[in-house]
Amino acid sequence: MKNYLTGISLVVCVILGIIGFLLTKKMPFGIVFNLSIIFFITGLLSFLSYLTYKWYRKSLFKKILARLFGLLTILIAVVVIVGSIDVRLLLPNIASQILTKEKWIEDLEFLDEALQKHPAYNDSLGEIVSNFRFQIEKSKALDDYQAMRTAMKMLSTFKDGHSNVMPFQLYLKTRYLPIQIYEFEDGVYITASKHKDLIGGKIISINNHRIEDLLEGIIPLVGADNSSYTRYQSAMYIPNLDILKILDSASSTEEADIRIVLNGKEQTETLASVSMQRWLFWSLTPNDDWRPVGHNIRSKNNVIKENDTLLYFTFNQTGTEELLTDIGNNLRNEVYGNKIKYLIIDMRNNTGGDNTSYNELIKALTEINIDLTLFTSRKTFSAGINFISELKLKRNFRIIGEYTGAGHNHYGDAQTIFLPHTGLMLSISTREWAFIPEIKENTIEPDQLISYKSSDYFIHADPWKKAFQNTSNQGN
Repeated sequence: MKNYLTGISLVVCVILGIIGFLLTKKMPFGIVFNLSIIFFITGLLSFLSYLTYKWYRKSLFKKILARLFGLLTILIAVVVIVGSIDVRLLLPNIASQILTKEKWIEDLEFLDEALQKHPAYNDSLGEIVSNFRFQIEKSKALDDYQAMRTAMKMLSTFKDGHSNVMPFQLYLKTRYLPIQIYEFEDGVYITASKHKDLIGGKIISINNHRIEDLLEGIIPLVGADNSSYTRYQSAMYIPNLDILKILDSASSTEEADIRIVLNGKEQTETLASVSMQRWLFWSLTPNDDWRPVGHNIRSKNNVIKENDTLLYFTFNQTGTEELLTDIGNNLRNEVYGNKIKYLIIDMRNNTGGDNTSYNELIKALTEINIDLTLFTSRKTFSAGINFISELKLKRNFRIIGEYTGAGHNHYGDAQTIFLPHTGLMLSISTREWAFIPEIKENTIEPDQLISYKSSDYFIHADPWKKAFQNTSNQGN
């Protein structure tokens, strides 16, 4: 037993690291998370080194394994050391090289040509797009942030949520404030943070820039059909210090002063930024803390719940045809022979998917003769909008919610392209979806508009469900 004590101890370190990681992955900033990573990496490296040492003088098979373990140990150690110095050094060189003004201009010319394939392109829009490029060509100096701003403006000219440059495209040096935010009706609030004592704070300013001015400033940078979708995207743009530097060249990307109101008192905190990889990992981790809109980003499950006379269908993703056909059949079965009178389809977190897969689901919904209500939000978008449009052509229903992220007729089927020198990834729509051409609005207006306030969020209240209960006299 003593001969294996060292190996067993190292395996225990690895296991403890994995357990600690699993327990803290929802908030990967604190000391427990960091210690878990240390336990795992140290334990793994030590265990591989231990096997290398123990097996090096054994049989030929074990000698070969020992050498492989030794090489793997060195490789992991190098990756860890390099990554801890600067994770950018582990990523492809194409995006880390310093680009000349000429290379940037060539990329923007490439983008100008690519945008001519957008289905909304015309001479008037083309002139606007080209003028952005011409202005940057006339500048004496050109840095990454100016060029990024130009690319964003060129794309946002089309007022299309499927055509955009995501704000972390300077990904090798992109920095984020370690916060999550949400733009409620009563202001922008911190909903999650590395600094837990800041959660619930209402943001007044960042680096002395009023939050209202920042929200206004990102409008020309965000690819969006309407203001609702821009409000949804603000959670990705406002914490991004690259965006702040695009708006104010004097801003630092290493830290920012954030002024908030918390518990009735104003306070200013200086927050150090984190890498884009770390912010995204933290932001995209599954979260059991359910809130109505904008959270549980990875939650793609479509769920049906029954409660006396009410069916509640959480429709988060327009997934495969087989899945949605099964859901349609399940809805039929739940309604027939039961006392179901009401059906809610919750589409608040439906950002789209496949708009060819829900035909059988719509058929089932047209056959079910019960009161139908849809919940929408600013996040309802893309194929989710297509579903609402096609359903509107088949039957009547009521919408409770916010203005959606796009209208019945919008552009989509985005194509991903990469600019040849910078490697920036862009999305550009390739076709127009016109389901109800006579409706010109670029959003879907709900029958009953919801005002989602911070007070609702922090006490886990759901104004959508409350509005439904008030109009139908039904419990949930």
